Amino acid sequence: MVPVPRAFSLSRREADIAVTLERPREGRLVARKLTDYRLGLFASRAYLEAHGTPETLEELREHHLVGYVEDLLYAPARLYGRVPQGVVFNPGRIVRHRTDGGGACRSGRRYPAHFHGWSRHEPDSRHPPLCLDDARLDAYYLGNLVGNPIETTIVAAQLVMGGVLERHPGLRVLLAHGGGAIAALAGRLQRGKDTMRPSLRADLADPLVAVRRLYVDTIVHSPEALALILAVLGEDRVLLGSDWPFPMGSPDAAHDIGHLPQALQHRLRAENVHSLFGERLRRDKGEENSCAPHKPS
Repeated sequence: MVPVPRAFSLSRREADIAVTLERPREGRLVARKLTDYRLGLFASRAYLEAHGTPETLEELREHHLVGYVEDLLYAPARLYGRVPQGVVFNPGRIVRHRTDGGGACRSGRRYPAHFHGWSRHEPDSRHPPLCLDDARLDAYYLGNLVGNPIETTIVAAQLVMGGVLERHPGLRVLLAHGGGAIAALAGRLQRGKDTMRPSLRADLADPLVAVRRLYVDTIVHSPEALALILAVLGEDRVLLGSDWPFPMGSPDAAHDIGHLPQALQHRLRAENVHSLFGERLRRDKGEENSCAPHKPS
Protein backbone atom coordinates (compact mmCIF):
# COMPACT_ATOMS: atom_id res chain seq x y z
CA MET A 1 0.00 0.00 0.00
CA VAL A 2 1.43 3.40 -0.95
CA PRO A 3 0.09 6.95 -0.36
CA VAL A 4 1.71 8.50 -3.47
CA PRO A 5 0.06 7.52 -6.76
CA ARG A 6 2.62 8.96 -9.19
CA ALA A 7 5.50 6.87 -7.89
CA PHE A 8 3.82 3.53 -8.51
CA SER A 9 1.69 1.83 -11.12
CA LEU A 10 -1.27 -0.22 -9.91
CA SER A 11 -1.80 -1.68 -13.38
CA ARG A 12 1.73 -3.10 -13.29
CA ARG A 13 1.10 -4.48 -9.80
CA GLU A 14 3.86 -2.36 -8.26
CA ALA A 15 1.37 -1.84 -5.44
CA ASP A 16 -2.00 -3.34 -4.55
CA ILE A 17 -3.59 -0.33 -2.85
CA ALA A 18 -3.04 3.41 -3.35
CA VAL A 19 -4.42 6.14 -1.07
CA THR A 20 -5.05 9.15 -3.32
CA LEU A 21 -6.78 12.52 -3.13
CA GLU A 22 -8.75 11.99 -6.34
CA ARG A 23 -10.83 9.20 -7.77
CA PRO A 24 -8.88 7.49 -10.60
CA ARG A 25 -10.22 8.24 -14.07
CA GLU A 26 -8.58 5.35 -15.93
CA GLY A 27 -8.01 1.66 -15.45
CA ARG A 28 -10.16 -1.14 -14.12
CA LEU A 29 -9.79 -0.17 -10.48
CA VAL A 30 -12.10 -0.40 -7.50
CA ALA A 31 -12.19 2.89 -5.58
CA ARG A 32 -14.13 4.24 -2.63
CA LYS A 33 -14.05 7.36 -0.51
CA LEU A 34 -12.24 7.08 2.81
CA THR A 35 -12.85 10.41 4.52
CA ASP A 36 -13.00 14.20 4.22
CA TYR A 37 -10.12 16.46 5.13
CA ARG A 38 -9.50 20.19 5.34
CA LEU A 39 -6.55 22.47 4.68
CA GLY A 40 -5.71 25.32 7.00
CA LEU A 41 -3.26 28.12 7.73
CA PHE A 42 -1.23 27.99 10.93
CA ALA A 43 1.20 30.33 12.69
CA SER A 44 3.10 30.42 15.95
CA ARG A 45 1.95 32.78 18.69
CA ALA A 46 5.29 34.60 18.45
CA TYR A 47 4.79 35.23 14.72
CA LEU A 48 1.26 36.59 15.23
CA GLU A 49 2.43 38.84 18.06
CA ALA A 50 5.14 40.25 15.81
CA HIS A 51 3.18 40.54 12.55
CA GLY A 52 -0.49 40.56 13.52
CA THR A 53 -3.30 38.13 12.72
CA PRO A 54 -4.76 38.36 9.20
CA GLU A 55 -8.54 38.71 9.23
CA THR A 56 -9.16 38.48 5.48
CA LEU A 57 -7.64 36.68 2.52
CA GLU A 58 -6.38 39.99 1.14
CA GLU A 59 -4.35 40.62 4.31
CA LEU A 60 -2.33 37.48 3.58
CA ARG A 61 -0.35 39.53 1.05
CA GLU A 62 1.54 41.10 3.95
CA HIS A 63 2.67 37.79 5.42
CA HIS A 64 5.40 35.25 4.73
CA LEU A 65 3.72 31.96 3.84
CA VAL A 66 5.23 28.50 3.51
CA GLY A 67 3.22 26.04 1.40
CA TYR A 68 3.62 22.77 -0.41
CA VAL A 69 6.72 22.04 -2.42
CA GLU A 70 5.51 22.27 -6.02
CA ASP A 71 6.53 18.70 -6.82
CA LEU A 72 4.17 17.48 -4.10
CA LEU A 73 1.16 19.07 -5.76
CA TYR A 74 0.44 15.91 -7.70
CA ALA A 75 -3.31 16.35 -7.29
CA PRO A 76 -5.44 19.47 -7.83
CA ALA A 77 -7.15 18.64 -4.53
CA ARG A 78 -3.99 19.79 -2.77
CA LEU A 79 -4.17 23.25 -4.27
CA TYR A 80 -5.41 25.92 -1.92
CA GLY A 81 -8.82 27.34 -2.63
CA ARG A 82 -9.59 30.93 -3.59
CA VAL A 83 -6.34 32.81 -3.01
CA PRO A 84 -6.17 36.52 -3.89
CA GLN A 85 -3.65 37.77 -6.43
CA GLY A 86 -0.34 38.63 -4.83
CA VAL A 87 -0.46 35.94 -2.15
CA VAL A 88 2.50 33.62 -2.64
CA PHE A 89 3.12 30.34 -0.86
CA ASN A 90 6.90 29.99 -0.88
CA PRO A 91 8.07 26.40 -0.25
CA GLY A 92 11.71 27.35 -0.77
CA ARG A 93 11.78 29.74 2.18
CA ILE A 94 13.74 28.43 5.13
CA VAL A 95 12.14 29.30 8.45
CA ARG A 96 14.26 28.75 11.52
CA HIS A 97 13.35 29.18 15.18
CA ARG A 98 15.61 31.58 17.00
CA THR A 99 16.88 30.62 20.41
CA ASP A 100 17.01 34.30 21.33
CA GLY A 101 14.06 36.65 21.44
CA GLY A 102 11.49 34.24 22.80
CA GLY A 103 11.44 31.74 19.96
CA ALA A 104 10.25 34.07 17.22
CA CYS A 105 10.51 32.90 13.64
CA ARG A 106 12.56 34.51 10.92
CA SER A 107 13.04 33.94 7.22
CA GLY A 108 16.41 32.66 6.04
CA ARG A 109 18.13 32.66 2.68
CA ARG A 110 16.41 30.86 -0.18
CA TYR A 111 18.32 27.61 -0.50
CA PRO A 112 17.04 24.77 -2.66
CA ALA A 113 15.87 22.67 0.27
CA HIS A 114 15.29 22.72 4.02
CA PHE A 115 18.44 21.69 5.90
CA HIS A 116 17.46 21.08 9.50
CA GLY A 117 20.85 19.65 10.45
CA TRP A 118 23.15 22.56 9.69
CA SER A 119 23.15 24.11 13.17
CA ARG A 120 23.58 20.73 14.88
CA HIS A 121 26.40 19.54 12.63
CA GLU A 122 24.36 16.42 11.85
CA PRO A 123 23.98 14.81 8.42
CA ASP A 124 21.00 15.79 6.32
CA SER A 125 19.72 13.34 3.71
CA ARG A 126 18.24 14.69 0.48
CA HIS A 127 15.82 12.76 -1.71
CA PRO A 128 13.45 14.48 -4.16
CA PRO A 129 9.86 14.12 -2.91
CA LEU A 130 8.51 13.30 -6.37
CA CYS A 131 9.63 13.52 -9.96
CA LEU A 132 9.74 16.71 -12.02
CA ASP A 133 6.37 18.05 -13.09
CA ASP A 134 7.11 17.67 -16.79
CA ALA A 135 4.71 15.98 -19.21
CA ARG A 136 7.66 14.70 -21.24
CA LEU A 137 8.47 12.39 -18.32
CA ASP A 138 5.01 10.85 -18.07
CA ALA A 139 5.76 7.93 -20.40
CA TYR A 140 8.08 4.99 -19.86
CA TYR A 141 8.42 5.62 -16.10
CA LEU A 142 10.79 8.50 -16.95
CA GLY A 143 9.44 10.53 -14.04
CA ASN A 144 11.34 8.17 -11.76
CA LEU A 145 14.11 6.92 -14.03
CA VAL A 146 15.15 10.37 -15.20
CA GLY A 147 13.19 12.91 -13.15
CA ASN A 148 14.39 11.88 -9.71
CA PRO A 149 18.11 11.97 -10.56
CA ILE A 150 17.60 15.31 -12.31
CA GLU A 151 16.04 16.75 -9.14
CA THR A 152 18.98 15.44 -7.12
CA THR A 153 21.40 16.99 -9.60
CA ILE A 154 19.69 20.38 -9.32
CA VAL A 155 19.89 20.31 -5.52
CA ALA A 156 23.58 19.36 -5.65
CA ALA A 157 24.39 22.04 -8.23
CA GLN A 158 22.63 24.76 -6.27
CA LEU A 159 24.48 23.77 -3.11
CA VAL A 160 27.81 23.98 -4.94
CA MET A 161 27.24 27.02 -7.16
CA GLY A 162 25.35 28.91 -4.46
CA GLY A 163 28.23 28.58 -2.02
CA VAL A 164 25.96 27.00 0.59
CA LEU A 165 28.56 24.48 1.70
CA GLU A 166 31.11 27.25 2.20
CA ARG A 167 28.79 29.37 4.33
CA HIS A 168 27.84 26.38 6.46
CA PRO A 169 30.99 24.29 6.97
CA GLY A 170 29.20 22.07 9.49
CA LEU A 171 26.53 21.08 6.98
CA ARG A 172 26.87 17.49 5.75
CA VAL A 173 24.50 16.42 2.99
CA LEU A 174 23.83 12.89 1.76
CA LEU A 175 22.26 12.76 -1.71
CA ALA A 176 20.30 9.88 -3.21
CA HIS A 177 20.77 8.39 -6.70
CA GLY A 178 24.54 8.72 -6.53
CA GLY A 179 24.10 12.48 -6.48
CA GLY A 180 22.26 12.37 -9.80
CA ALA A 181 24.56 13.59 -12.56
CA ILE A 182 26.66 15.87 -10.34
CA ALA A 183 29.83 13.79 -10.87
CA ALA A 184 29.44 13.95 -14.64
CA LEU A 185 28.71 17.69 -14.57
CA ALA A 186 31.34 18.78 -12.04
CA GLY A 187 33.76 19.77 -14.81
CA ARG A 188 31.06 21.80 -16.55
CA LEU A 189 30.27 23.61 -13.28
CA GLN A 190 33.98 24.33 -12.88
CA ARG A 191 34.09 25.80 -16.39
CA GLY A 192 31.14 28.00 -15.50
CA LYS A 193 33.06 29.34 -12.50
CA ASP A 194 36.30 29.78 -14.46
CA THR A 195 34.52 31.87 -17.11
CA MET A 196 32.45 33.75 -14.51
CA ARG A 197 29.00 32.98 -15.84
CA PRO A 198 26.24 35.41 -14.78
CA SER A 199 25.26 35.64 -11.07
CA LEU A 200 28.26 33.62 -9.86
CA ARG A 201 30.33 35.07 -7.01
CA ALA A 202 33.97 35.83 -7.72
CA ASP A 203 35.03 34.19 -4.45
CA LEU A 204 33.08 30.99 -5.10
CA ALA A 205 35.04 27.86 -4.22
CA ASP A 206 36.07 25.69 -7.15
CA PRO A 207 33.14 23.36 -7.92
CA LEU A 208 35.54 20.44 -8.49
CA VAL A 209 36.60 20.90 -4.87
CA ALA A 210 33.16 21.75 -3.47
CA VAL A 211 31.50 18.60 -4.84
CA ARG A 212 33.83 16.57 -2.65
CA ARG A 213 31.97 17.99 0.35
CA LEU A 214 28.86 16.03 -0.68
CA TYR A 215 28.05 12.47 0.30
CA VAL A 216 26.15 10.21 -2.10
CA ASP A 217 24.82 6.67 -2.16
CA THR A 218 25.68 3.84 -4.56
CA ILE A 219 22.27 3.52 -6.24
CA VAL A 220 23.32 4.07 -9.86
CA HIS A 221 23.03 0.47 -11.16
CA SER A 222 26.20 0.76 -13.24
CA PRO A 223 29.82 -0.08 -12.36
CA GLU A 224 31.03 2.57 -14.81
CA ALA A 225 28.82 5.26 -13.31
CA LEU A 226 29.93 4.31 -9.80
CA ALA A 227 33.59 4.44 -10.89
CA LEU A 228 33.08 8.03 -12.09
CA ILE A 229 31.48 9.00 -8.79
CA LEU A 230 34.31 7.47 -6.79
CA ALA A 231 36.87 9.29 -8.92
CA VAL A 232 35.20 12.73 -8.85
CA LEU A 233 33.72 12.84 -5.35
CA GLY A 234 36.22 10.57 -3.62
CA GLU A 235 36.04 7.11 -2.08
CA ASP A 236 35.38 8.63 1.35
CA ARG A 237 32.16 10.30 0.14
CA VAL A 238 30.20 7.28 -1.08
CA LEU A 239 27.96 5.11 1.10
CA LEU A 240 26.23 1.86 0.26
CA GLY A 241 22.54 2.43 -0.46
CA SER A 242 19.63 0.11 -1.12
CA ASP A 243 16.40 2.08 -1.83
CA TRP A 244 14.64 -0.90 -0.27
CA PRO A 245 11.78 -1.83 -0.64
CA PHE A 246 11.07 0.15 -3.79
CA PRO A 247 11.24 -1.43 -7.27
CA MET A 248 14.20 0.73 -8.32
CA GLY A 249 16.23 -0.39 -5.33
CA SER A 250 19.15 -2.81 -5.49
CA PRO A 251 18.41 -6.51 -4.90
CA ASP A 252 21.52 -6.83 -2.73
CA ALA A 253 24.81 -5.11 -1.95
CA ALA A 254 26.69 -7.15 -4.56
CA HIS A 255 24.49 -5.61 -7.27
CA ASP A 256 26.18 -2.23 -6.81
CA ILE A 257 29.55 -2.85 -5.17
CA GLY A 258 30.29 -6.57 -5.62
CA HIS A 259 32.81 -5.82 -8.38
CA LEU A 260 34.91 -3.56 -6.14
CA PRO A 261 37.95 -4.67 -4.10
CA GLN A 262 37.05 -6.01 -0.67
CA ALA A 263 38.77 -3.13 1.13
CA LEU A 264 36.76 -0.56 -0.82
CA GLN A 265 33.53 -2.50 -0.28
CA HIS A 266 34.19 -2.39 3.47
CA ARG A 267 34.81 1.33 3.26
CA LEU A 268 31.48 1.98 1.52
CA ARG A 269 29.53 -0.38 3.78
CA ALA A 270 31.04 0.53 7.15
CA GLU A 271 33.85 3.08 7.40
CA ASN A 272 32.12 5.88 5.50
CA VAL A 273 28.83 5.21 7.29
CA HIS A 274 30.49 5.58 10.68
CA SER A 275 32.38 8.64 9.50
CA LEU A 276 29.14 10.38 8.52
CA PHE A 277 26.71 9.01 11.09
CA GLY A 278 29.07 7.94 13.86
CA GLU A 279 27.87 10.46 16.45
CA ARG A 280 24.24 9.70 15.73
CA LEU A 281 24.85 5.95 15.73
CA ARG A 282 26.58 6.17 19.10
CA ARG A 283 23.77 8.30 20.51
CA ASP A 284 21.05 6.00 19.16
CA LYS A 285 22.90 2.98 20.53
CA GLY A 286 23.12 4.65 23.92
CA GLU A 287 19.41 5.43 23.92
CA GLU A 288 18.68 1.84 22.91
CA ASN A 289 20.80 0.53 25.78
CA SER A 290 19.19 2.91 28.24
CA CYS A 291 15.74 1.60 27.25
CA ALA A 292 16.72 -2.06 27.44
CA PRO A 293 15.42 -3.94 30.48
CA HIS A 294 18.05 -4.68 33.10
CA LYS A 295 18.82 -8.31 33.66
CA PRO A 296 18.51 -9.42 37.28
CA SER A 297 21.87 -9.92 38.98
